[in-house]
Amino acid sequence: MAVGPSLEIELDTYRQGPFLISLYVKGAMSSIIGSVSHRSVVANEFGESAFYDYKIDRLSYRIGTGARISWVPE
Repeated sequence: MAVGPSLEIELDTYRQGPFLISLYVKGAMSSIIGSVSHRSVVANEFGESAFYDYKIDRLSYRIGTGARISWVPE
């Protein structure tokens, strides 16, 4: 589970009848709540095992952009 702020900026660019096309940019930062390390054990049918330990960063960042088509009746 993670918690953190996000920001989205949207620009209405074109309207044709009841349809509206918008462009947006979105950014977010998240902080993981709880454990950031993990251990996995994998075994095969021959009795061989492999151990994997990994740790992820507590903070993560995202950014994205896109377009929306909305139906907005008058």
